[in-house]
Amino acid sequence: MTDGKVMTTDMENALEALQEAQARSMSSIHDVDWAGRTAEELSLMVF
Repeated sequence: MTDGKVMTTDMENALEALQEAQARSMSSIHDVDWAGRTAEELSLMVF
């Protein structure tokens, strides 16, 4: 780390890859749910 920044990982590219993977996961959740529910339908409404 230098000045609080990670120097061994490209954090911007890692974040972009994570966001893309999350978007793919969220868009296909209905394919793996037995009732075909969306991610929003599966999420607990706690607040």
